[in-house]
Parts: sequence; C-alpha cells; structure tokens
Amino acid sequence: MEKKWIHLLSARTDYNFFRLLSCNVLPVCRVNSKKHSMRYIITCCIACILLSGCSKDDPNVQVSVYVLKSFTVVPPDSTRRFRTDITNAVAEDVPLFTKSDIVYYSESARSFKLSRDLRPVIKDFNASKGFVVVVNNEPVYYGVFHPGYLSSMVVGLATIDPIFFPDYELTIGFITITGENLEQYDKRNDQKLIKALRASGKLRS
Repeated sequence: MEKKWIHLLSARTDYNFFRLLSCNVLPVCRVNSKKHSMRYIITCCIACILLSGCSKDDPNVQVSVYVLKSFTVVPPDSTRRFRTDITNAVAEDVPLFTKSDIVYYSESARSFKLSRDLRPVIKDFNASKGFVVVVNNEPVYYGVFHPGYLSSMVVGLATIDPIFFPDYELTIGFITITGENLEQYDKRNDQKLIKALRASGKLRS
C-alpha cells in the first residue's frame, strides 16, 4: 500500500511538473518565437526598403565635363542687358572628368564631389577658358573658369573657380541680379542632368 502511494505521489509530481512546464515555459517559448519571427520580418522589411533606395549605375547614361577648345563670349548688350552667352563652342577631345570620377553631385550646393584633384590641371585657368557640361553627348550648359581673386563678375553664366576647390569638391557658380529674371538661364540643375545623375546613383540633395 505504501509503494502504491509512493508511485501515486510520483505520478502526481510528474503530472504537476509537466503541467507547470506546459503552462508556463512553453507559452514563453511561443512568445519568444513570435518575437523572433516579428523581429525577423521587420529586419527583412527594412533591408528591402534600404536596398530599393539604392540606385544602380546605369551604364547607358554618360555625364562629362569638357574644357572648351574654342568659343565666343557674347557680352551683355542693350537687348540682353546683363546676360552673358557662349556661342560657337568646340570641346576638347578628352573630358576634364567623367561620371566615373564623380563621387556625387549635390543638388543644393550645385557642386561635383570628385574622386581626384583637378587643381593641377585647372589652377592656371581664367576667363579665356570655357567648359561645357554634357549628358549623353549633348551639351546641357556652358560656362567659363573665373578665379575668385578677379574683381570682375560674370553675370548670367555658369562659372568655375579653378583655385577654390576644397576636398575635391568643384562648385559651379551662377550670379544673378534681382529683377532681371536671369534664373531662367541657370541650367546647373537642369532636369536632363539631374535625371542622368539619379540614374547613375550620383545624386545627393
């Protein structure tokens, strides 16, 4: 009789243990499993968003800047007032830099962050040297090199300071005059250029 009681107590103890395990431990395991599953799903979603936001370089899109071999500067006159133009432009055969040299283009700063230093090449350039920004072999806009130490100003035309070139960042300048509506001639953020840079993964706001 005593042995039966001992076996009964043991059976009850085993039953209570498994009941405790199933009621307390297993729900925790299920909760943890759900937490891990949810964490995994959230991580995958974030990774997908980040990957979808990364632009791949479109090999069919080309962005280059050329120095002009020859060109004609059309100064302001009575009809064009303050606007300066470039005509009869002929580009050099070899570009000053290409898309592969561009780390990124800042849309807000209107500047090209480059992977190499152009100062040794352009440091002696002045207004007698012009440039053209090209997308897929089509000119987007023209400009001239204009060192910052010059007292004169170039209005209504894109400019590059060949001396001020910090951290390989080449800023394109453009001077306007209030009330003259020169902003319409500012093509630094022309949509053709912006779309090409975005397609190449080179655009920053």
